[in-house]
Amino acid sequence: MNQEKHVRAAIVGSTGYGGVELIRLLLNHPNVTITSVISASSAGAPIAEGYPHLNEVMCDTLDGVDVEEMRRKADVVFTATPFGCERTAGAEAAGGRTRRH
Repeated sequence: MNQEKHVRAAIVGSTGYGGVELIRLLLNHPNVTITSVISASSAGAPIAEGYPHLNEVMCDTLDGVDVEEMRRKADVVFTATPFGCERTAGAEAAGGRTRRH
């Protein structure tokens, strides 16, 4: 019997092309729940304002970059940001446990 673990995910950079594509992919993953969509520049705005096709996202407003909130809400943090930006919030949220692919 294969028992898969359910993972809570946060996405930093949710309003860029890579972030939106990551949201689409994770919404279709049976073992992932998106618990936080994060944008430094659009915090507080509804994600569907810029991307109406994402109405099904549970977190309907974009969170700001808050490391403690990320740790509380998510088991894993994806960064879909320009090169170098992930080293700040993403690495801090991971407590130094990062993996780059």
